[in-house]
Amino acid sequence: MISLMTQLWLFMTSGILIGFLCLNVIPDKYNLIHKLYLFGKMKQYVDCYIRSPYDLPKRFFKHFYLFGMCNSGIMLCIVLSSSFIQPFTSPTALLGCSSWSVSSWKQNHYCIMLSNLRKKQANQIKNTDYYIPDGDLFKFISCPHFLMEILIHVSFSMMSYFSNIPLLSLLLFVITNQLISGFLNHRWYKNMVPSYPQERRAVIPFLF
Repeated sequence: MISLMTQLWLFMTSGILIGFLCLNVIPDKYNLIHKLYLFGKMKQYVDCYIRSPYDLPKRFFKHFYLFGMCNSGIMLCIVLSSSFIQPFTSPTALLGCSSWSVSSWKQNHYCIMLSNLRKKQANQIKNTDYYIPDGDLFKFISCPHFLMEILIHVSFSMMSYFSNIPLLSLLLFVITNQLISGFLNHRWYKNMVPSYPQERRAVIPFLF
């Protein structure tokens, strides 16, 4: 029997896919989905956009990042617990732990790179314009921080020996969410920045 947690993640994954299909099928001026689905820079350029007091820039989403840190820590404790049959010293588990550490560090690194695009040398924000990031994986993809999020959750599944069904359903949700978000961000850059490098992909180098 499928657990409640697995059903929840599968339901949310289906919702994301359905919303994405609506974005690309129904014109934005007739579609409430555009108002609910899009955010930030992507939301400001659809016909149906009307600024409201409830629209917040992503820099205000401290609660989201705090929740993400707590969630990641809790999941790491779960997969490190003694409830798994195989010892954590197995190559698969050790590789997963190493992958989680590197992916978490690189994700933070890419987020800092993005934030520094708007800062002066004195660490002050110079403006709120959008700039093209470059260097490291930004040479190949638009959203390496999304790729790192996927790898973080792949690492969790590796540490659980790919035997935890709720974790695998969460991984499916994260992959779906990050690929779609990366695609939307990549499309925005290509549409709004004429000089944007055309050879870049969205999330996965050389593939997508």
